[in-house]
Amino acid sequence: MYTRRQVIRLGLMSGIAANLAAAPQAGAAARSKRGAAGQHAADQGDGRYLNPILADDHPDPTVLKDGDAYYMIFTSFESAPALTIWHSRDLVNWLPLGPALQHPPGKVFAVDLCKHAGRYFIYLPVIPNALSEGLRGPGIFVIHADHITGPWSEPISPNVSGHIDPGHVVGEDGKRYLFLSGISRVALSDDGLATAGPSSMSTMAESIRATGWWKAMRWKGPSCCAAAAGSI
Repeated sequence: MYTRRQVIRLGLMSGIAANLAAAPQAGAAARSKRGAAGQHAADQGDGRYLNPILADDHPDPTVLKDGDAYYMIFTSFESAPALTIWHSRDLVNWLPLGPALQHPPGKVFAVDLCKHAGRYFIYLPVIPNALSEGLRGPGIFVIHADHITGPWSEPISPNVSGHIDPGHVVGEDGKRYLFLSGISRVALSDDGLATAGPSSMSTMAESIRATGWWKAMRWKGPSCCAAAAGSI
């Protein structure tokens, strides 16, 4: 004869044992899902998703919303071809469309993907490497295309040197700007392929209003790029 307390205890222990037995199977099933290139798939098929959205090494994402589509690019460093463009409709399932940059002019990182007046642009910081020609320090290049899948232009130098971390902005005056490292900004030509004057310091208020990095003001703790903490 069991007391009521013993019955409840046995029931609880049986439930815990059953959950422990099922957990490895559920975990194995989740890990068995595969997405693009046979990698881990985030979408679990039941309204849930499992981080990471993309497996492997994908630093410094830049995301563009274009209609009902999303496009994303990551740092490619010294890979060639470089800057693979990823496409999604729901921010969970991503498929690669192909590389935007066939001949990197150096080590490429922390790019900015944008669309303006029907044309796509990628502003890319570059640090010289063994394959660089005529590049003595960090600088910004730009490539452009009429369609997200290309063909993309070869890298063009808009004459921005000594800076990284570009952020393309259209100001309240309708003019195009790049906000840069060091709280700097530079005006761009109407086609976005050249500068329209020297770079200058911008106020923190201008940078936050232009880029939407308001969370940077709330970031606490060590970080090499505090603003990036609020970007994605």
